[in-house]
Amino acid sequence: MSHPLSETQSFPSRTSSSSRKRHHEHTDRHPDFSGKRPRREDGSMTSSRIKHDYMPEKHANDKRLHEFIENGPPKPSISFEEAVKRLPTPIPSPSTVTTLCFSSNEATVDAISKQDLPPLPAILSPHLASAPFTHKSQASASHSRSVAVDDVSYERLEFLGDAYIELIASRLIFHRYSWLPAGRQSQLRELLVKNETLAGYSLWYGFHKRLQLHDLDRMKEGSKIKGNKGIIKIYGDVFEAYVAAVILSDPHNGFANAEQWLTALWAAKVLDAIDRDEVKATRPSTVSTDALAKQAPTPRSQAGDAVPGFDPDAKVELQKRILAQDVRLDYQAFQSSIELKGDQLGQNKHFIAVYLTGYGYEKKELGRGEGKSKLEAGNRAAQQAMYGESKATVDECAEILLRKKEEARLRRAAENDRARIESGKWDGRMNGVAEGSK
Repeated sequence: MSHPLSETQSFPSRTSSSSRKRHHEHTDRHPDFSGKRPRREDGSMTSSRIKHDYMPEKHANDKRLHEFIENGPPKPSISFEEAVKRLPTPIPSPSTVTTLCFSSNEATVDAISKQDLPPLPAILSPHLASAPFTHKSQASASHSRSVAVDDVSYERLEFLGDAYIELIASRLIFHRYSWLPAGRQSQLRELLVKNETLAGYSLWYGFHKRLQLHDLDRMKEGSKIKGNKGIIKIYGDVFEAYVAAVILSDPHNGFANAEQWLTALWAAKVLDAIDRDEVKATRPSTVSTDALAKQAPTPRSQAGDAVPGFDPDAKVELQKRILAQDVRLDYQAFQSSIELKGDQLGQNKHFIAVYLTGYGYEKKELGRGEGKSKLEAGNRAAQQAMYGESKATVDECAEILLRKKEEARLRRAAENDRARIESGKWDGRMNGVAEGSK
């Protein structure tokens, strides 16, 4: 099978991952080196040529970054083999391009075997074997900008590998977690393809030890001192270049091998992110009230009742059940939103409560919810209202509304009967009785 991104095919759109764009585009010199030596406030020249284009982070984040560069990320709490087994089975859509294969969980597990890490797929082409670890500054002295096809540095390969990795991540999430909202799917993909994730894999496999880059030690020292993340980008680029080299060197099986490998690497990270969302690895039908009780204003008095899993239409359902004339449901923040860090970088958590005005209540809090968007938090609040501490209140209001609707229906039916009698069109049947018996 040929890989899906041949020279005659287009690459996936990058609009959904603009947040992952690097601070530096490919330029003639390495991105961590400026063209001029910076001056001090007194006008004298500094000795460093390292350019820092952002403010240093807090001490805790600096320490985490330095430990990451030295030791790499921690291994998952479960084995790679077990993580792959727990992934949902991929479900190709009817419109799936036939040239794209899908790796079953069993095939990926067999590939992992009993090794500590998923086995590294080989680069079959000697021409590409060292390319992922070679910076352009270390390439052949005869290198010419006009002969781009002869470029055997990682800078050129990472451009292609970046597209392959995003495609494979998209396929994993789309076909294994198809029920997730598109926005959450994009967030999961960003978690898998961001520089820090890929750089961690480079460190696991020792790619940083094979890297041929001028002034690498100097750059690492600058990273330790000033918190520069350029070295993280380089390690991520090297990993992307390796993926591209694997696929290019084996036109028939390269893509499938790379997909199995990446799926095994990503499995534990995806499962961890899904578990944090309280969305299980298989599509949920129910969750215990304990999960929702964490969001309730007070502890639940009755534990163990089954309630539906997250319902994106919970607000609509609550509205149908109790909203009426002179009744209002207000969704308001009960706490300021917060920006999440680490693996959830770039996401926010919102806190919304739903309040009832009507049925003799004035701004009575029915439930609270948390979510990565205000809409999700509002739906969780509505779910909490229908199945949490305020369930009895909601049920009572729903019964009152049903009685009022039935009374209104009977009044309309009686009025219609009177009108028919007065017009001489009465056939001996009363609408109220006839309709009520249906």
